[in-house]
Amino acid sequence: TTKVGGEALMAMESVVAVARSRLSFVRGPSALRNHLKDIQQELRRSTCLVVTSDEPVSGSAHKANAVVSHHVQQTNFLATAEMRLRTIGAKVDSAYPTPDHIKRGVDLARRSGADVVIGSGSGAAMDLAKCISLELKLEKPLILAPATLGALMASTSSIPGLILDTSEEALVLPSERYNMHDDSGSASVVVALNDSLFKPHKSFPMIRANNSHFPGVPTVADAALASLLVALDANKNMKKDDELVEQLITKTVHHAMKALDPLLLLNQEADENQHEQLLEDSVEAVLLAGQLLRFQESVPLILASALLPRYFPQSHILTFMASLLPGYCENVSALVDSEWAHNVSLTAGVTPLSRQMIAGSTPTVEQLLDCVDANMSLLSSTTNADAEYDYMLLEQVLQSNLSR
Repeated sequence: TTKVGGEALMAMESVVAVARSRLSFVRGPSALRNHLKDIQQELRRSTCLVVTSDEPVSGSAHKANAVVSHHVQQTNFLATAEMRLRTIGAKVDSAYPTPDHIKRGVDLARRSGADVVIGSGSGAAMDLAKCISLELKLEKPLILAPATLGALMASTSSIPGLILDTSEEALVLPSERYNMHDDSGSASVVVALNDSLFKPHKSFPMIRANNSHFPGVPTVADAALASLLVALDANKNMKKDDELVEQLITKTVHHAMKALDPLLLLNQEADENQHEQLLEDSVEAVLLAGQLLRFQESVPLILASALLPRYFPQSHILTFMASLLPGYCENVSALVDSEWAHNVSLTAGVTPLSRQMIAGSTPTVEQLLDCVDANMSLLSSTTNADAEYDYMLLEQVLQSNLSR
């Protein structure tokens, strides 16, 4: 991955191949428009299933949802009115797609003859678009246009989507396929990074200020801390002589730290140019961290998939992961000092794990681990992925973070 900053980033329009050969990025102003123009003739011979998010939220999350809605509206206008493509729409109206969302999307695509999938909006839309494309076994590239930092991480991850199993109250993998970026038959993935993702706005603040503990809208600091956690966890699990993963880890840590160090010295009234640079580094960290996400042996993903739906339903996955960093550094990784992680989390206003729990819920660590165990057993029974994890390590990470 090539780091491109400032004006150079905004002038860049070419597709840059990164990580595995199945993933590429289009970056710059109007990235999605320019990419669709490049393949317009081919798209006009196709029917496009446009997968978008339609999450009804209120209160603190209202402005963030408005940003996503505007992004989705732009995508729909671009595909239909400007490009005059044949489109059919599928929506996800919840924080995570369900098996029913996938079935309806697949059925719709088959009835309409759709052979191209475009995902736009939130992380749920990214996951649903990936699941539908995978289920249809499409040959044409999957096009993803994330509107938020969480959506960016979901779009770049090789995981084929996290699906809410409503009966088990857990997030699971949708199929036997594990890695979307390998060469075993899935379509390639093109992620369009529009310049709006790099523009600071009040909907996605730098830090959580004024004692606000609402965890449903992640801050830029949440995203950087979550990316740092993913990189440290990937380093723990990295296979010997895997130069690609080592490079991704190094660059993720570099950009996360570059975003966090000066961020803590700023307030919400800081210069917009400073905010833009910090946001850019957080975007780079998230973009890289997404490529490091693997379900097997991943502490942040194992805990998030098992616990978010049942005990932390109001939390965003980036905020949840960010709150795990101090306990992870204390018990797992010596690469980052645990006290630094604790202090930086406090200064950035990361909502403590105990305050993210659903009101009235006071489960013990043992009860939380029972949920993890049940979810990993479910994963093993429904996919070919070997669900391996260190029970004692998870216990230590949870205990450390819940006591903070």
